[in-house]
Amino acid sequence: MKRNIVGLLILVLFVGWQYWIYSILLPGKPQQLHDLEQELLVEQEKLISAQILNSNLDRVAKLINSNLASSIEDSLAEDASVPFMNEVIDLTQQLGINLKGLEAAKRKREQNFIRTPYHLTIHTTFAKFSELVTILEKSDRMVTIDGFRIINEVNELIRARTLEDIQQHDFMVHLNTLTLIRSKSTI
Repeated sequence: MKRNIVGLLILVLFVGWQYWIYSILLPGKPQQLHDLEQELLVEQEKLISAQILNSNLDRVAKLINSNLASSIEDSLAEDASVPFMNEVIDLTQQLGINLKGLEAAKRKREQNFIRTPYHLTIHTTFAKFSELVTILEKSDRMVTIDGFRIINEVNELIRARTLEDIQQHDFMVHLNTLTLIRSKSTI
């Protein structure tokens, strides 16, 4: 019995000693580790934000470089950009859109860029039209859509024989390509 009491007393002393060491002598260590973990999380969030900004800046730089003309006489700044018109024609064919007309207007010189207007006439559904607009806005060329008009004539609806005929509409789209002009640096 004395052995059990001595063993229990030693066990209580050992547990008390461990409690005293971990709760009284070392109370700052776990809090310090917690603070460092929080600081590490903040720094990781900053790193992720910097990586996202870097990838977005790369896309912006690519967009600017693909729309930057060295001078006003550059082929990118012409009245009608044949590569852009071919891109629109290919895009309408891929989407199954009936292209009725694509006409380039005279370019307009702004302060630091050239705006080249295009008038696009297509016959398609609203869904295909929205796909076309989305793809044009994501293209490497800077494209702005000034507006569009939907032509819904009652006579066309009367002549429609199928649901597909009813869903098809004529769209007149006014869009512009923007070409940045490299400024002359003065030294």
